[in-house]
Amino acid sequence: MIESNRLAGIEISLIRRVLDQASPGAVNMALGELGYPLPECLQKQAHKLLDHGTAVYTPNAGLPELRESIAAYYGDGTVAEQICVSNGAEEAIYLSLLALSNPGETIAIPDPDYPAYTAIASILGCNVMRLPYEKDLININWELWEQLLRTSQAKILILSNPQNPSGKCFNKTELNNLSTICNKQHICVVVDEIYRDLYHEEAMPGPQQEFKDLIRISGLSKSHCMSGWRLGWVNAPTPISGAVIKAKQYVSTCAHWLSQQLAIFALSPAGMRAQAEIRKRLRDDMVFVQNSCAGLGNKIVVKIPQAGPYVMIKTDLNDLDQTSRLASNGLITVPGSAFGKVAQGWIRLNIALPSFALQQGLDILRTTLTQTSHGA
Repeated sequence: MIESNRLAGIEISLIRRVLDQASPGAVNMALGELGYPLPECLQKQAHKLLDHGTAVYTPNAGLPELRESIAAYYGDGTVAEQICVSNGAEEAIYLSLLALSNPGETIAIPDPDYPAYTAIASILGCNVMRLPYEKDLININWELWEQLLRTSQAKILILSNPQNPSGKCFNKTELNNLSTICNKQHICVVVDEIYRDLYHEEAMPGPQQEFKDLIRISGLSKSHCMSGWRLGWVNAPTPISGAVIKAKQYVSTCAHWLSQQLAIFALSPAGMRAQAEIRKRLRDDMVFVQNSCAGLGNKIVVKIPQAGPYVMIKTDLNDLDQTSRLASNGLITVPGSAFGKVAQGWIRLNIALPSFALQQGLDILRTTLTQTSHGA
């Protein structure tokens, strides 16, 4: 027996391959997970839930109270019927593309962006068309994007906002530009907002009335340090949400009862206060990293994100060579080429680590990059 044709061209992501090759004891700044502990109030609530309840199946779309809580979280008129609870945001992405796309249709994906998008689109038999950011990973040539979307006849555009890997947040003008193009060409936009609550200065504007066909993906893995709880969701117009819920039934039945119950508390005022503390800690760590990276030299570019835990660094070395050099010194990072062609030459670091690990990782980073810039 051999694997199916739909999987034959799919490889394990470069991020995971980097992690699998990591040496024991290396500082891991590669994985997209906040290395902070689960907030104490969430830990206590989880124990209470286990003491007083039994894990059972829930409706395919999720517990009614949780769907109501998620709808209220948006604060924009979203109703519970639009919500389908999933096992993490990545399943939400899969369910959305499964519900919307047909084999042979085109899905547009920015370059760079989260590598799972291209893999899922390919598994579903869709064509993938990349929309390049400018070399700074931030700016967009809107005329080029419009042309590529038109000539490819893309049905769906999926993107992360805040962006992974750069942490770019679309401003209001950019959202208006994007919605004008997509509305004109009848493109459904799927926005992955998993880093939405991890902003460093101001909360980003959300896409709302501008888009005629819009699906919003999110979850609690990043915002509440609940990655292992696998709790995400799809927020879609009711005709689409019905298709997503149907897909959910046959993909994994429902999200875990305990995770859903804890998510209700996580979205309560007490849970959101805990989330604000996570955001403050991440911002403090980002300031620390920014100060620590000062003085690395003119040949090294350090890009501090608007949101999220990732810092992007560009040097004169090929990104694969640079990550290999860092790994040999005990620091695991991700080459930018994992996210697309435009990010080649960059490396991504996750700075949301325990303080001792963050300091150790930065020490290795500074030493290695200093050696590199001096031709060592």
